[in-house]
Amino acid sequence: MKLDLSNNGLQSRVVAHLLDALMTNNTVTEVNLHGNWLNDEFASDLGELLKENPILYKVDISQNPIGNDGALKLLDDLNSKNDTLNSLGDLSQNVLMGVKVRKDIEDALWLNSVSSRAKQSKLKIEANGRGKNFLEID
Repeated sequence: MKLDLSNNGLQSRVVAHLLDALMTNNTVTEVNLHGNWLNDEFASDLGELLKENPILYKVDISQNPIGNDGALKLLDDLNSKNDTLNSLGDLSQNVLMGVKVRKDIEDALWLNSVSSRAKQSKLKIEANGRGKNFLEID
């Protein structure tokens, strides 16, 4: 099931209630929040949701004013607690996010789409300081 709330001028404090409701969601698999006023606070709340919700595989957050702080929190939650989300929309439209963090988020999402085993291997390599460009798959 899809939920489209794109281009509605929604702010983070309002969408926080939606994210709370999605914590116990077992039917909505896609949420479109493109083109709203969602900021770092929202990104942090979304990261918390993604730790708990194994159903969502697409949440379009493109064209929202999410900065590096929110993006880094979201990246951390994606890397450590989520293996189901495959897309956050076209992050190149999030101009307040740095290019590097956008790329790192896209890599985490790609790994989710490939396999959780590949993701764990990549995270282990990064933790050992061997570099970010090498991917080891058993």
